Formats: sequence, C-alpha cells, structure tokens
Amino acid sequence: MNELDMIIADSLSSMFDYVLAHSWRGEEAEAVSLFAFEHLVKRCGGSVLQDMAQVDLGVWLQAPEGIGAEQESRQDLVIWPAAALAARGEDRHTAHSPLAVMEWKVSQAGMTAYDLTWLRAFSDGHPNFVGYAVCLSLGERASGLRCDRVNKHSIQPAWFSLNSASPD
Repeated sequence: MNELDMIIADSLSSMFDYVLAHSWRGEEAEAVSLFAFEHLVKRCGGSVLQDMAQVDLGVWLQAPEGIGAEQESRQDLVIWPAAALAARGEDRHTAHSPLAVMEWKVSQAGMTAYDLTWLRAFSDGHPNFVGYAVCLSLGERASGLRCDRVNKHSIQPAWFSLNSASPD
C-alpha cells in the first residue's frame, strides 16, 4: 500500500470509529466535512499529504470524455499534489490535475454506477491519479464503511471495508 492509500485507510478507520462511538448520523456533505477536517488533515506532514491546503471540497473538474452530459462535474473531495492548487487557471482551462478524488455516499446500499464510471474514466488520462468511492452505511442495527479504489482504469471493489453490528 502506498503512502496515500495508508493515509486514506487510517483516516477512514478513524472516522468509522468516531461514527460508532458518537452514534453520529449525518448526510453526505456533513460526512465529507467530518472526514476531511477531523480525520484526514490530522495526517498532514508526510511526503504525499504535506499541507491541509491540499484538501479541497466540492471541486468542479473537467468530466472525462463521454461521461455524462455536462462538461464539468462536482467532486466531493479532491487532494491536490501541492497546496493551494485549483482546477482552473487564468484562461479558465484545466491548470492542475488532482492527485486523488473521493466520492461519497451515505446511507445507501453502495456507490452509484456513475461515480465509479466517472472515476474509472478520469483515471485513464491521469496515470498517477487514485479515485476512492466511499459508502458509509448508518443503520439501526449495523453500520458499515466500504471504499472501492480506482487507478489506471481498474476498480478494486471493497479495497477497504469496516462493519459493526450493534448489540441486541
């Protein structure tokens, strides 16, 4: 597992522990913020994730060719290769490519086919890119977290997963 994968896995594990310990219930945007600001940025300082300004929420990225009707799509969480980068330059054309994109779903059976297709297609033109598709299920009796990993047009289903059943 590379350094970024380890950071993501550790952060997801920490968040899942927090969700269980605090009986946390929230929506997708709240989960992304909780993950980013309470769990991910605390791991800044390594060689890959050096600065919390590498983490960005709600970023509009150029959609891969043939994916959806829109030219751009909003991604839940982006990790840039350096601090304070932006997707667009002065001419409003693509200036920087993300190191990673995380798409999130909360309280659903799994990721949408569109999200996985988008991440897979985006990875085609970006060989150093990693996509993470996270599904956080919050149930009365059981909760779970599943993350599929996307790299070089390949999807690793359940690359990282955690489950917990509530006592009866």
